[in-house]
Amino acid sequence: MLLLTTATIYSIGQLLQRYQGDEKKSYLLPYERQISLLVKELVSVGYTASLLFISALISYDFSLNFIPLISLLLLYLAARDKLKFTELFAWLLLVPLLLQIRFGILESGSFSFRHQALYAQIARVELFASLILAYYWYKRHFSDSKLVQFAGVVQLVCFICLPLLFIPKVIREYGEYISLALWLSCFISLILARVIRHRALIFEAKILTLIAISSTALSCLKHEWQGLIALTIGAIMMSLLLIRYQQLDRLSQRILTFQWQLSPFYFGLVTAVLVQSLVGIWLSHWGVVAAVLSGYFAWLISLKPIPAVLKPGVSVAYGLTLVFAIAPLLIHKETYIASGVENLLFCLSEAATLGILAWLVLNNGAVIRAHKAQLPLVILHWGWHLLLGINYMIWSYQLPHEFAAPISAILLVIHGCALMFISLNPKQEQIIKLAGLLFALACFKVIFIDMANFEIIQKVVAFMVIGAILLSVSYFYQRARNQQN
Repeated sequence: MLLLTTATIYSIGQLLQRYQGDEKKSYLLPYERQISLLVKELVSVGYTASLLFISALISYDFSLNFIPLISLLLLYLAARDKLKFTELFAWLLLVPLLLQIRFGILESGSFSFRHQALYAQIARVELFASLILAYYWYKRHFSDSKLVQFAGVVQLVCFICLPLLFIPKVIREYGEYISLALWLSCFISLILARVIRHRALIFEAKILTLIAISSTALSCLKHEWQGLIALTIGAIMMSLLLIRYQQLDRLSQRILTFQWQLSPFYFGLVTAVLVQSLVGIWLSHWGVVAAVLSGYFAWLISLKPIPAVLKPGVSVAYGLTLVFAIAPLLIHKETYIASGVENLLFCLSEAATLGILAWLVLNNGAVIRAHKAQLPLVILHWGWHLLLGINYMIWSYQLPHEFAAPISAILLVIHGCALMFISLNPKQEQIIKLAGLLFALACFKVIFIDMANFEIIQKVVAFMVIGAILLSVSYFYQRARNQQN
């Protein structure tokens, strides 16, 4: 009976199509054509009901899995006869598939694809495939539809979700492999961006690259072997980009530009992991890592000419050079109570970063000149000397208490005297203010802080040494100044 009903509905549709014809040869009056369209809309509903009943009689559990075929039939009818309701009904017909997926989740008590019933698994695949393929069908058979843009947006959302489909399962059951899974998602996203050629997919690939690198760094920080594999995979990708990027076609270059520009910074992460692994054989020490990274980025920005891969991120590399140069000092302050070996490594790291910054400032390279409006050379000189002062103050207080205070005061005075001679250079006249600041700081420290804790011998030695230094420097400074005039 249902087959006969469906056949009857089909016959009605064919008769309506025959008598309607086109506008020039139509046998129907205008109002009859409107009635004809309404009847065709009802015929589409009749098709749907009959086919659903037939599929339910064949297999009740899998009856809803026939919906994509019915929906395709409705889209065909809508495209042939310009039926708006039938087209919308074809999309609404996918809602029962969502309900079937939800029922499968409730029945199995799990979101995992593997644990759900077969009908729910098929419904997932059908729904996802239908949403992706609908736009292609529209472009070929129904390009004048108002829903073609909606189909395109739905397809794009599906393509964006495609690289992420397996991530929840990895997080749930294999959390330690998340960094590897994220790199796989990144590669899938790059392939889709190359095939589909949409900005949203390119942007997604950028985001996934950053997340994959962050996850890799976190895994390496936890000393997980999966993190080292992910680090190696990323290093291979970045190496290939550095070597082959210029030979790629324009579209591939556009898609991979961000990853290519990120490659010098990624190798900074590789360097940090290698240094931390080598130093970690004896003890975990981030001061050495920061010093090495400061040297790495200082070397990058000092290259002549600056490589094309680094030009967009040269400001970031310059900032990271300064940040990592200050980092050992900050870490040392936080771990002030440390073993002798750790303190020695901190002091060596701080001395190394001071040397790196001094070399960078004295060279006055193109990057420093390009950023002189944001960070003038005078401020760099002041900053370096202040950093030096803080460092040797910390170093001196690693000594026994009876030596720490006098030596720190003497070092402040020596530093101020050195700055006086530096200020004789016409380009460094402003540094005399910093020398005066150091002398004032040394006087304040000696008189108001150190004197209360000094022994008689310490007081005599400190004043004699400081006085001798000041007298000698004042003589030679005045002599050099007279010769200069």
